[in-house]
Amino acid sequence: MAIRKAYYYKINLINRINRASVNNNYKDIFDNILNGYLNNQNRYESIVLKEGELSDGQIIDRITLDIISNDRQYIFARVSKSKDNKENLIRNMATNEITEVLQPDELGFKTLETYTYFLLDYTIGVLSYIEGQKAASINEIKKIFGENDQYEMSIENIASTETIRALLTEGSTISKIYYDFRIPNPEILNGLGLPPRAVLALGDTAVTNARLIIKNDPRKDLTKDINVVRRLIESLRPDDNGDDAKATVIGKTPGTTQQEYGFELKNYSTPVDIPSTRVVEGEIVVLTLQELSEQYFARMRAAYVGSIETIRNLANL
Repeated sequence: MAIRKAYYYKINLINRINRASVNNNYKDIFDNILNGYLNNQNRYESIVLKEGELSDGQIIDRITLDIISNDRQYIFARVSKSKDNKENLIRNMATNEITEVLQPDELGFKTLETYTYFLLDYTIGVLSYIEGQKAASINEIKKIFGENDQYEMSIENIASTETIRALLTEGSTISKIYYDFRIPNPEILNGLGLPPRAVLALGDTAVTNARLIIKNDPRKDLTKDINVVRRLIESLRPDDNGDDAKATVIGKTPGTTQQEYGFELKNYSTPVDIPSTRVVEGEIVVLTLQELSEQYFARMRAAYVGSIETIRNLANL
């Protein structure tokens, strides 16, 4: 399984004429636009959200939207972004021979793409988006409305409260604290037990930051005492004096697994486990793109439904 993160957003549809926000009827408005991409087989044609640019004979950063399903409640789609073919190779593991992914004569009509998925709940206008380092930006989806004369779309973060607040719940534990801080010179690390020869060597480097790790013995928590948890969190909270120091707490709340909590505001997200294989008659089989899409849809929807009350509260819905 691969654990991905689904981030949540609130969409707003705005009337281009009177600038009024549309708070319902999302389904009909989207259908009016998407129906223009239906072919004779009643299937959606791919929608090019961004044409991309030509670089060394190949198109990069071209962004394409493929509608996979569109029912009364959800639209589910794949967003693909073309990438540089030269960043990838195909290797024959038996011979170690390598070849290009795309041959030079294919670059004019084929692209190598990274892809991700989104799920939009028409009923309340909440968008779930699997983000990745090389995935298209969430804001590219707004270009669905690029040629529409009546509406435009905006996308707002559904910001989590300070995630560290979750640990203020009775039954929470803290297992480790990372404390990142600036150092004017390495000599101050003497007091933290760093060998003098290491401090001397660091004097010849460009070190400006250090990380202090505070933890107990292996497999032992720092504390399960909720009063101590609360005092620690309050004492580590950043102040407004411009100090660059930053604390990150590793812990868990009742009913959750251990994870990282920070003080900064973040977009609300949930983990989504996506399998890439299945077992057929005792053999491990890699999922096809269609099967993988089905897994993304089912698991993104389950994660969304399971967190719907939290999402509603954070988005004031």
